[in-house]
Amino acid sequence: MSHWHHALNPIGYIDGCFPKKYATPRQPGLAPHAEGRIVLEGAWFQAACRGLEEFSHIIVIFGFQIESISTHATIRPPRFAGKKRIGIFASRSPHRPNPIGLSIVRLNKIESIKNITYLSISGIDMINGTPVLDIKPYVPYADCIPSATASWAQEPARFDVQMSSEAEATLLTLPENVRHLITEIISLDPRDGAQKKNDRTSVFTLLHYDITWTLQGTTAYVESIHLLKDVDSGPRSL
Repeated sequence: MSHWHHALNPIGYIDGCFPKKYATPRQPGLAPHAEGRIVLEGAWFQAACRGLEEFSHIIVIFGFQIESISTHATIRPPRFAGKKRIGIFASRSPHRPNPIGLSIVRLNKIESIKNITYLSISGIDMINGTPVLDIKPYVPYADCIPSATASWAQEPARFDVQMSSEAEATLLTLPENVRHLITEIISLDPRDGAQKKNDRTSVFTLLHYDITWTLQGTTAYVESIHLLKDVDSGPRSL
């Protein structure tokens, strides 16, 4: 095996709508209203991004924020509810020999303020603070393969979303993109494996809102949406 001596140094980080991994989409593009920005600090990046605004989408290579490197060759994907193992290289799990992720996102705008360059993006699946390692333009003729197949990795089914009168009233006071985002995330079932083993009410934080909901058959029922003073983290059960 050849030796590779290049160090990977982050060039920037993600500033977005997901404070923690809970409720973050498992793939990019599933929640088109999930917005954020890549923050690049330093005058060099203004020149490095020249011409990138002419592309509608970009490839973001990033580092997963995990505590330890996995040595397991197989995992149990959430899609199989822990009932089937597949090889790590047949999955998109963040627990990899090298915790490197890749997402294709929409590029909405590039702006530079003083020596900081901001790339506004949407359809993200990365939590706040995620280190960005590289950015490349998405090139349809080379990157899109219409005839490709993906075995078990088909687009997930979505729940119908209904709101209580209280939640509906709160939702109507929020910006339109936030209203769409909340519905998109809940329809994708933001519960983790532990949460799926019980039928209790779940609470999660999205942006600056605490959202309480339950699953009733194939319908996700939102009980309440509360603005938080301080953004909390993670899933909780009541």
